Formats: sequence, structure tokens, C-alpha cells
Amino acid sequence: MERAGEVISMYISRRVMVKYDNYWNQKDLFPWCQNQFESKFKNIPVPSAIADFKIERAESVTGSMIVCNRKGKTIFVFDVQLKLDWSGKASSSDGSEVSGKGVIIVENIANDEDKWKIVVRIESETSQNRFLKEEMNAKVGPIIDGIVNSVLEEMKAKIQEEGAKATSPAKIEPVPVKPPEQKPKVVQSASDSSVSTRSFVQKVLFEAPLGHLYQTLTDPAGVSAFTGAPARIDNHPGGEFAILDGAIRGTQVELTPQKKIVQKWRFQTWPDNHFSNVIWNFAEERGGTLITLTQTDVPAGDYERTKNGWERFFWKGLRNTFGWSFKYQ
Repeated sequence: MERAGEVISMYISRRVMVKYDNYWNQKDLFPWCQNQFESKFKNIPVPSAIADFKIERAESVTGSMIVCNRKGKTIFVFDVQLKLDWSGKASSSDGSEVSGKGVIIVENIANDEDKWKIVVRIESETSQNRFLKEEMNAKVGPIIDGIVNSVLEEMKAKIQEEGAKATSPAKIEPVPVKPPEQKPKVVQSASDSSVSTRSFVQKVLFEAPLGHLYQTLTDPAGVSAFTGAPARIDNHPGGEFAILDGAIRGTQVELTPQKKIVQKWRFQTWPDNHFSNVIWNFAEERGGTLITLTQTDVPAGDYERTKNGWERFFWKGLRNTFGWSFKYQ
């Protein structure tokens, strides 16, 4: 048995992990989500005045859906895509019957998106059956909206029934004062192209235990929770990581638990093979944790987005998700 107060990680199935010591819990809801969409999108009629339509089935349900909970605060992180089969028939202008079938792609069913995207396609499109696709596209939206919304509501109800209780949002603090910037330099990237770069240092003091903060920053479930997007992290030298659903990628160079992390780090939009260097230093200070983050070799044209992104997605994300306030040193 592990002693009380220790953090215990148990991988039960794909992306299912439970943490103890009153830290936070994560549960993989994707199998449940997949079953819900498959069962709800079966032989669904789509009302139309000019044709008989129906959604036949959910051909595929892909993506992820997890729920994280810490001390009663619940965070849903999901990104799901649907591929639905449809069929339809109607009378043409000359009285003959026209039939068609195809797929409906539903994308951007995600916690960080305001609206999902619906695309209707028809097999072997011609001038005679094109009106079926256009009519389906005009009529199917409310049907899909209703079913997707019902699944998301059931997801929340399911967690509430299992004991997850929401807490009030963390209080909003004044924007911390940022440290001075460093001037640009020019380096040669791994792709043999000259890239003007800049560097910066951010010293951020969190009101959080060092162990908990380090654990959260190196755990894919923790990073998924406070960034609001899927993350993959292999915590060993040479291990790869991808956060913000792959927008940021890199390689772990060095990991000294609760002391230091060194990474090769890049946005996917940067020049090919160009990586910056990120060094995290952790230290206990004044009852909290001081993070000294140094990032070098940042392309000058992406300097502001990169520097500000740490506050937007990391420092504020940690504060708003786990209630750990911070200030710059």
C-alpha cells in the first residue's frame, strides 16, 4: 500500500488515470461518447418538404473526451469528429424519382470551439441529384445540433451523478507586471536558413506546492486540463511531447524531478526543423514555487505570440483551473 498523501498514478485503460491525495482525478469518457453517438444517430429522419431523408448511422466517431476533477472543480476536455451516412430520395421536375446517398462530416465538437462544422457530401454528384445534397445541407443542421447538444448535456449529468461537484470559478487577479525583454540575435536554424531570433526569461511565483505544480506540468492529463486541449508527453530524455493538440511539439532533453526541465520546443508554424530551447527551473520560495522559465532562439516574427502564450495558456490556465494564484518576480 502507498502511504497516505502520496500521488499514485494508475493507468487502467487508454488515457484513464486516477490520482489520489485529494489532488485531481481524470476519467476517459470517449468509449461512452462513442457509444452515445452511435446509438443516437441510427435511422434519424430529416424533415423536408421536397424529399425523404434520413441519417442511416454513425460510420465513425473519432477524437477524445476526458473529464478532470480537482477538489470539486470539473473540467471537460473533448474534441470529437463524426462521419454520418445519409440517404434521400425525391421526385425530379419530370416526375421521375431521384435518389442519393453520402456522408455528413461533423467537426470541431470541442470544448474550445463555439460551433461545430457540418459538411454534407453526396456520392456520384450530378446536376440531377445535386439538389438532394443542397436540401440535406439546409435541413440537417438542427437535427445534428440537437443530438450533439443532448450528448454533451448527458456527459455533464453523468459526471454529476458520479459525484463530481462544480466549484465557483477562481477569482480574477490583476494582470501581473511582465519582466523586461531581451534584444534579438540572428542564429542559423537546423534547416540551414538564417532566422532572426529573440530570447526571454519569465520568473513566476505560484502559490502552489512544488510537487503538485511539477506533477501537473509534466502530466499529459494535467496539461490537457489547464490548456483545454489534448496533450501527449513522454517524460524521459529523448521523449516527445505535443501540447495544444499538436500546435506545439518538441523533445525532452533533461528532466530532474522538481528541479529542472530542458526541452527542444517549437510551434508547428515555425521554419522547418527550427527549435527553440526552453529551460524550466523550479525552486521552493516563500511557501510557494518559483518557476524560472528561459526560452532562447525564438523566431523574432513570432516572439510576441510565443512570450504571451506562456501567460495565456500556462500561467493563467493553472490559476483558473486549479486556483493557484501567481505573480511575476
